[in-house]
Amino acid sequence: MQTISPAFAAAAAAPVNKPNFGVMVSWLKSFSPSAAFFTIGVSSIGGPDMIRTDATVPSLFDKYNYNVENDMVNNLTIDRTVSTIPIGTMSAQLDLELDNTTKRYLPGYDPIIGNYIKPGRPVKVNAGFNAETLQQFVGYTGRPKVSLGKRKFNVHAFDAMEYLNKFESSLPMQVNITTKDAIALLLTEAGFTSSQYVLEDSLQLPIAFLALSGKKTGSIIQSLC
Repeated sequence: MQTISPAFAAAAAAPVNKPNFGVMVSWLKSFSPSAAFFTIGVSSIGGPDMIRTDATVPSLFDKYNYNVENDMVNNLTIDRTVSTIPIGTMSAQLDLELDNTTKRYLPGYDPIIGNYIKPGRPVKVNAGFNAETLQQFVGYTGRPKVSLGKRKFNVHAFDAMEYLNKFESSLPMQVNITTKDAIALLLTEAGFTSSQYVLEDSLQLPIAFLALSGKKTGSIIQSLC
């Protein structure tokens, strides 16, 4: 659940506003584990600290170094899938098309990102009004497709559930733990903060023994749900 700022609410309710969006890709997949939210008078311009959006604590995906690709976007589509049962999980996918007239996205061409046009690049998409935006998608890219004739770059991306499906837990065995608390532990281990998800109390009795280590986090969450 995202927190909407008063400024965003005012921009959305204004009789005239300008739609805005942001598409950011971490081509190099470089990671700044010490990165925090940008603080005036403390953070350096051009440094690793990121501008605060709706979150209260930097998450795993916030700590990558991103390239802003807004000017190259031809088209983007986000699809969300919700489980047919109320206790299921929801996932999202992104289809992104970029203008490749400059050959920026041709593998091996650009001196900076050319060797990193590969699957598994972190990607974030924001949308909103004026300077106020909300995060709409965060995940990893799949295998990219480049068309020289059409001068286009296309890629399909999967949200964090795909990341969780590949993340292996190393948590010790849990004893007498509720489903809610077990999922919270798994998400925290994977780098998520409590502001990025909402968990409701389950009608199930606490689980007597729950082995987690060596198992994929996504698979564990699916079995618990």
